[in-house]
Amino acid sequence: MKLDQQNRDLLLVMVLAVTVGAWVVLFPDVQSPLRVVLGFLAMLALPGYALMIVLFPRRSDLDFADRLILCLGLSVPVIVLVGVILNYSPFMIRSASVAVGMTIATVLLGGMALWRRSRVPLPERFTPELRPSTTQVAWVVSFALMAFVVYWVARPNERFTEFYVLGPQGGLENYARQLRPGEAFTVTLVLRNFERRRMEYRLRVPFDPAIGELHTPVIAHEGTWARTLRLKAPAGSGRTQLNFELYRPGDSTPYRQLYLRVDLVGSTQP
Repeated sequence: MKLDQQNRDLLLVMVLAVTVGAWVVLFPDVQSPLRVVLGFLAMLALPGYALMIVLFPRRSDLDFADRLILCLGLSVPVIVLVGVILNYSPFMIRSASVAVGMTIATVLLGGMALWRRSRVPLPERFTPELRPSTTQVAWVVSFALMAFVVYWVARPNERFTEFYVLGPQGGLENYARQLRPGEAFTVTLVLRNFERRRMEYRLRVPFDPAIGELHTPVIAHEGTWARTLRLKAPAGSGRTQLNFELYRPGDSTPYRQLYLRVDLVGSTQP
C-alpha cells in the first residue's frame, strides 16, 4: 500500500480527526467558531467519508451526490457505536471521551479505506478531483448550509450544574429514612459542571452547623466533584426536611438546593 497523492484525502481525514480530538482533550475550555466547524467535520463528515471509501472504493460505484449524502449518513452509525461503547465503559459519554472515541474510529476507518483503495486498480479508484465542477461545489455548499442551520437550531444553550446526593452504598435512594435527633449518618454530595466554563462552588449544610461552609476546587466543564460527609440529624420530631445549599461565586442566595426528607423519631440515649 503506497501513501502517494492518490491517498492524500484519507491522510487529511485522519490528520484532521487527530487534531480535533487533541484540541478537545487538551483545551476543553477553549470555544471558537473554528472549533465548531472542525467538530462538525470530525463528528458528521470525516468518519462517514472514510467508511464510504471502505464500502465504495471504485469511481464507478457512486456519483458525487450519492457520495456526499453517504458521507454524512454513514457517520451516524459510527457515532452511535462509539456512544454505546462509551456508555458501557468506565469513561462514560463526555466531551473528551467522545472526542477520543471518534478519533480512534476515524483513524481505524481511514486505515481500512487505505487498504481497500490499494486493492483497486489505479485508474478505477475513487479520488476527489482537485478542480471540482460547479455542480459539485453547489452540492457541498448546500450541505454545509444545511449542517449550519441544523447545528444552530439544535445546539444546546442551557448552562446548569447537576447537584445531587448519594447514600452510603452509592445509590440515589438508600440514604437513612429514619433518624434520631443527633444521630450520625453519611451522605455523598456530587456536583457536575455543565456551565461551559471552569467553576468553583460553596456548599452549606444549614441543619448541621458543625460542617460550616465547604469550598470546592476549580471544576472543569463536564467535570465532577464529590465529597462524603458525616452529618448529625437536627433536633425535632416527625417528618423533617434536611437542606443542602449550593452557591456560585458572588451568590447571596442558593443557586441549587437539595432536600432529604427523613422521619425524626425518639431521642438520643445519654
